[in-house]
This record gives sequence, structure tokens and C-alpha cells, in this order.
Amino acid sequence: MLLSIIGTIGIMASQPFTKIDLSQWETEKSYPVNIRIDNDPSSADLQLEGVLETNDSYLYSFILQPGLAYRFDMRTPFAETHAFLTLSGTPDVLWANTTALSTISADRMQAIDVTVDIPTEVTLTVFNPTDQPKVSFSFAAFTKEGSTEVPIVVEPPTPPTPPTLPTPDNIVRFTQLSTGNYLYTASPSEQDLLLSGSFPDFRSDGAVFSGDNEPREGYIPVYRFFVLSTASHFFTANEQERAALENTPGFVLEQFKFFVPSPGTEETIPVYRLQNVDTGAQLLTVNPVEKAYALLSGDWVDQDIAFQAFPVLDTPVTPAEQLEVQVVGLAVEHLG
Repeated sequence: MLLSIIGTIGIMASQPFTKIDLSQWETEKSYPVNIRIDNDPSSADLQLEGVLETNDSYLYSFILQPGLAYRFDMRTPFAETHAFLTLSGTPDVLWANTTALSTISADRMQAIDVTVDIPTEVTLTVFNPTDQPKVSFSFAAFTKEGSTEVPIVVEPPTPPTPPTLPTPDNIVRFTQLSTGNYLYTASPSEQDLLLSGSFPDFRSDGAVFSGDNEPREGYIPVYRFFVLSTASHFFTANEQERAALENTPGFVLEQFKFFVPSPGTEETIPVYRLQNVDTGAQLLTVNPVEKAYALLSGDWVDQDIAFQAFPVLDTPVTPAEQLEVQVVGLAVEHLG
């Protein structure tokens, strides 16, 4: 809370500064404070109200402006409460309440009007040295107009609400056990539905790569078609292929699609597309071992890189465990 002042500070007050040791209040705590600011000369321009716990201190910083004469007032039902107004980052006391003044110097008088030559940050320190569990206080600052009328505190503008950024999503693969066909989805609702127990024929193989469930700048959609003749799914990120399939009987464009970066970057990895020569099912994989296993079986043909994606986001499944599930998934299809 205590901040250093940069530059030369000129202070004019009825009494010279007195140094105090603020080290006993190094442990700062935040307390609720109500701030009221107005330009009514009959009322305080700044008013702070708070509650201190036993042996606690409260610090609050604000700016004094040139062209104004300041007068401060501290009220509390507990006479032991100390209040010091210091130049921020220094032990120089600008003002103190009666109790605090008595600890500084027995003959020091209270400054009546305080003025500054340049905008100057000051810090109010209120200290409860007693065993009272709660000590309330009220601090007020009044100004007398000089050459200009400037409020004591200028509240900072409310920062603009940052735009809601899209969050990356894992693309999860499901294997249909009865056919060996694959389904890929980034939709949390679809994943929850398939994992609900209502579709026991679908087994989750876990996340295989990541992209986004929602469109975002710099990403392209990966469309999903349902093939009526084989009850399988066909995936494409190619707009020409998508347009052709929409006009092909037996191919139904589904509402579910996911999004991947385009073009690829140093952080992305290629997603390979393979197609089963018997069933027409598609395999999307970033795993070269899984790709090689499928091609060596003789049941799959390589359709090259389908698109780019990101690696799987944080997951408790190890790469070895993931590969084992993927290879088992391929084996299920071959045995079926």
C-alpha cells in the first residue's frame, strides 16, 4: 500500500515534519471501507469508515492536489486509536490525531491547513494498540478552495470487460463395438450422452487430439456426415468435399462438428485420415504407430493429412495407455 513518490515534493504546513517508525505496522490487512466523495463545501470531500481488530492497522492511500488547502478530522470512540497521515513511502508525518500527536512530540501542534505544490500521494495509517476486539473509526478530509477546484480522489475509470476468449477442447473418439466404426466429437453434451449408459455399444477411447467445440478466428470446421449405407461417419475439413457430399445421396450432414487451426503452426500436429476398404469407416489419428498398425493390417488405405490440430490437453491417461486403447479399437473392428 505504501508507494514511493517520484520527484520533488513541496509541502507547506503550519508545523514541520516529524519522523516516525512505521515498522510496527508492516503487516497490512485489508478492511472494508466506505468512501464518499462530493463537492459540497459544507461536508467532507473524502470520508473513510472502518473497523480494526485487536492490535491491527489500516492503511489507505490517496492524492492531495495543489491549489487546495486541506483540513483533516478523525473520530473514534476509543481514545487509544492512533492515526497518522504520512507522505507515502516515507516516515514523514503530515498530520496526526491527538493521541498520535502525543506520541510524537508533547509540544507539537496540529497543522490547520495543509497545501502541496504538486500532486502528492499520502497514506493514512490507523492503528489499534488495545485489546479491544473491534475498534471503529471515521476519517474525513475537508478542502478549502484555492486557485482551482479539484476533488481529492479521482476514482479510476472502470476497465472494459475483457472479451470472452474461446477455450480449447479435446476431441474424443468413440468406437462402436458392433461395427468398429469411429465417432469423433468435441461436444461435451454429446460426450455426456454417449457416456450416460444409454448407448452401451459405444466405448470411449479418450481424447485423441484437441481443437475447439466452438468457432474461433483462424480455425476451420471439420464437418461430420452420417453414411446411411454403412452406418458410419465421414469427416472432412475440405469445403469442396463437403459441398460434394451434401449433394450425394446417402450422406447426411450432422449438426455436430469441431474446429481446428488453419494453417498449422509449430505447435500443431498433422491428423491423418485412413479409410477402411471393407466398411468405408474413417480413422482419424495423430499417432504414427496406430497409423502404421492399421495400414499393415491391409484393411485400411491412407488418405494423407486431413487437417492440423493440437495435441491432447491435460489428461490422466498416459500415451502408452492411450495407444493400447487405440490398438484394441482397431482389433475389435478386424475381429468383427
